[in-house]
Amino acid sequence: MKKLILGMAAALMFAFSGTPASYAQQAPASKSVQQQQFDGKLLYSKAFEAIRELHIKLDSKDKLDAFTKEWEHKFDQSGELNSEDGTDRAILKMMQSFGQRFDYFFDKQATEAEAQQVDATLTGIGATLKLSKLAEIAKTLPKDAKPQEVKKAIEISNENFLQIEEPMDGSPALKAGLKPGDIIRKVDGKSLVGMQMDEAIKLIKGKSGTFVTLGIERDGKSLAITVGRARVTVPTVKFKDMGNGISYVKLNDFMSKNAVQEMYMALSKAASGKGLILDLRGNPGGSLPAVLTMSGMLIEDGPVLVTRSRDGDRIVDSELTLNKNFVLRTEPSAQNPNEMEVSTGPRPKLVIPSDMPIIVLVDEGSASASEILSGALQHNRRAIVVGMPTVGKGVGQTVIQLPFGRSLHVTSFEFIPGRTPNDWIGVIPNVKIERGSDPKVDQQLEKAKELIAPMLKAEEDNRIQRDEQLKKHQEEFSKVLSERNKN
Repeated sequence: MKKLILGMAAALMFAFSGTPASYAQQAPASKSVQQQQFDGKLLYSKAFEAIRELHIKLDSKDKLDAFTKEWEHKFDQSGELNSEDGTDRAILKMMQSFGQRFDYFFDKQATEAEAQQVDATLTGIGATLKLSKLAEIAKTLPKDAKPQEVKKAIEISNENFLQIEEPMDGSPALKAGLKPGDIIRKVDGKSLVGMQMDEAIKLIKGKSGTFVTLGIERDGKSLAITVGRARVTVPTVKFKDMGNGISYVKLNDFMSKNAVQEMYMALSKAASGKGLILDLRGNPGGSLPAVLTMSGMLIEDGPVLVTRSRDGDRIVDSELTLNKNFVLRTEPSAQNPNEMEVSTGPRPKLVIPSDMPIIVLVDEGSASASEILSGALQHNRRAIVVGMPTVGKGVGQTVIQLPFGRSLHVTSFEFIPGRTPNDWIGVIPNVKIERGSDPKVDQQLEKAKELIAPMLKAEEDNRIQRDEQLKKHQEEFSKVLSERNKN
């Protein structure tokens, strides 16, 4: 099964090692395949075929032939395909040969973790976590960094620590008193220094009804907080009424199966207000259909996305543009590559009024689908973007389910939000400002509120003037009618 996705792995290590925490959707392999005896040659063959068919870098006959010659039978006599670990290593080497930042091979554990991300439920404490220095590290690592170098660079340390990003509403974490910005130093008395993020998360997660004690550092003080584990439904969207007609909507990712519906509900609430702050900070991306649907909820008219993909041994561009009443798609003709075909289709319902001011928040953790949405809003001058430059992930992947619980993310297309290229560049905010080191003061959010206030005032002033002008003209015409009737 294939699925087009745009997600960025939660930690750069996962692109090299194939360990958990990506943001893609997969369907589990069939039972019959999962239950049969492991066959390394079959698994490797399926991976090879998928890469050869889909990878965007194999865009000529010469490249396809060279790839086939080097990799199709590379491990037939080496013995690596006789074991699960050896086969996983062989496929990973094949994926890494392209030097593409977002090609991933996921083993069984990683595939299960992704399925859980899509399902939007988990057994744990109910809090989103982050590595404090991950974004900085990801941007400083060289392209040719070796897996062990990446792993060492992003391991948990006293400086690159595991931190509570946000306890979820109604979660055990919130009930236990955990707060945003809390640093997790220990789990059940065990120091996290030297661990990878997924290793630490395994310690925190556990069976529903059990407890875990976290060694927390807060405001320079050490605390021990015991949290119960439970089956938690992970909300993807958060809505908050900030007063004065301003609505705040935080979207965590585009991958959860509930993301589109939750976003629709939140934006429907915001539509009755006067202004919207859309928070895409730390959002690593997700599915392409989800972001295109959400774009239609916010943009009435204008280009949303150009996709560049393989058609056999050539590269073709397709463009998606929103019109008030339909979606317009332009792409090369299948019969004649020198001609363009235009087609239309139904568009998503516009939820936010076209004259409502929008501020979008982004940061160094905003990637992929987040960059499509923020970039399209910015390109169409529909929103002001505030924060820090985004990741610059301008490529998307096709997820391939492999036998024996494995999966591939094959880079199969490039995307250009609103006709503005962003691969390796990112979305550059209209107003550049850092969040700030004080977890209690969100400087980016405060700047958004500061910027939207005069926009709301201008809208209100315009409404008042329109009402006054309407009233004036109606009164003048009423007088004219009155004079006419006298005569």
